[in-house]
Amino acid sequence: MRAVIVGVFLLLGALPTLLAEELSLKVSAVIPRDADSKSGLSAVARLYEYDPRLAGAAAKEISRGSKHKITLSSIRKTRIGFELKGQRKKDRSYYVTIFIYPNQKSDERLYFIDGFQKVLEKKNTESIVIPLKPVTR
Repeated sequence: MRAVIVGVFLLLGALPTLLAEELSLKVSAVIPRDADSKSGLSAVARLYEYDPRLAGAAAKEISRGSKHKITLSSIRKTRIGFELKGQRKKDRSYYVTIFIYPNQKSDERLYFIDGFQKVLEKKNTESIVIPLKPVTR
């Protein structure tokens, strides 16, 4: 009998995880034509969750995707696709960031999303196209 009670409590503890809804975000980042072609670039996309009721609380990264050895064209726009996944949590909102770097080891940002990009509002799957802007110095 004791094993049954323990089993029920373990199942109840896992229930929120079992009932959690999976999030799926497909992002196509669009980089404008560049004055000079560039190669060997890296892109990193991150999906964050945050509590919109707490202005001072830090967001938590829940998914990350990266692409390397990207070549930018001086003739046409460059598109980079990412698929980010996670588990929806009650009372949480989500946003995405994307940065393009000169290479895998650099912290210097070349392109970024201009503004706060909320995603997955009242839905668990979304496909979006996001234009990136060059960082100006």
